[in-house]
Amino acid sequence: MNTKWLGGAVVAATMICAGSAQAAPVLGSNVEASVFTSMFGSTSGWSYSGQSVAAFTGTGTATLVGRSSSYANGFGYSDTAHGGRTTIFNTGAAAGSTAAVTGYAPSYLFYFQADGADAFLFSDDNRQYTDGYDSGSFPGEIQGGIDIFFNAALSQWAFFFDDAGGGLPVAGDDNDYDDMVVSFQVAQAPDEEPDGVPEPGALALFGLALLGFGAARRLKNPAPASRTMA
Repeated sequence: MNTKWLGGAVVAATMICAGSAQAAPVLGSNVEASVFTSMFGSTSGWSYSGQSVAAFTGTGTATLVGRSSSYANGFGYSDTAHGGRTTIFNTGAAAGSTAAVTGYAPSYLFYFQADGADAFLFSDDNRQYTDGYDSGSFPGEIQGGIDIFFNAALSQWAFFFDDAGGGLPVAGDDNDYDDMVVSFQVAQAPDEEPDGVPEPGALALFGLALLGFGAARRLKNPAPASRTMA
């Protein structure tokens, strides 16, 4: 599980961990309110899901909402064992890019990957998954993180990535969670009628069938001619 490294321990003579406190975090997250509203306009309808959620199912559309980091950051999906990674947005993708997401059956995860600056034996490289799993180098692995939000009315997820960079090239985590921001719009299934209730089109076809059946019976069995009594 990911744990942000916020300590002030000296990693090397010129490498100091400088985790910065957020000025105005939104909905109990690490994301500043100004960052969130600049990306999504308002917090109305949104809730904070934490830094890990259950695996995803089905399809949808991913949008690269924004990126602020100079690091080579990418976004994609993997199987639930953190393998089979498929890139959705590579390091060159621009804000506003969209992509269809097919995922894996029966479920899959999203992940962010950062290729950051290296110094001596230290590196900011890390990969963060939406189930809370992380991998990478030290100290990047423990400094990187994701904040996850959901809007039930829109059936939309929002992922805010912190790539462990900022300040010093290594161990200078700015903790701003705006290095790469991606939304995922869940595909909506067509509306279905409740069980046992025929759709209007089916009722119309049934009515036409009854009319046709009645006409066929009249042609096959014409009514007897009337007799005139003398």
